[in-house]
Amino acid sequence: MYRYFDENHRALTAGAGHTEIKLDCEDNENNQWNNSANSSNIIWDGDTPRFKTSAELLSDITPEKIGELWQEAKEYQEKQLDSNGYTAMRFKATSGGEKAQANVDWVAQIWTDYKTRKTALELGNAVSFDFSNNGNMPHDFYEAEQEATS
Repeated sequence: MYRYFDENHRALTAGAGHTEIKLDCEDNENNQWNNSANSSNIIWDGDTPRFKTSAELLSDITPEKIGELWQEAKEYQEKQLDSNGYTAMRFKATSGGEKAQANVDWVAQIWTDYKTRKTALELGNAVSFDFSNNGNMPHDFYEAEQEATS
């Protein structure tokens, strides 16, 4: 697979009839960060195109992806327990509420999962942005809030 460019570094289709500069994409075909169709992943050294290195791509992509990952974790948690509910569960858990403690532990599990995925992203690995592997909150908010404590 090749990418073709004109003398002004604009992408062309093969055989477009202009002066063509050819960039071999074969080694990069399966590299998730080196999307050969994305011209922002190409650097020009004078008149010679090259793909950005993994380090160059990660420095471009990582902060944005970490922000997206954080947002997904936050949204997953808050669909079931918002920050006010979490505060109430923590208070109830300190009073001995076992159901509230299970809910607090569930939230902690989501954020531990987030930290693991964030580290993997920073190392250049692909991660899932789907936090449903953490399951649902173990107890309904009102059930945990009404739990009798000693």
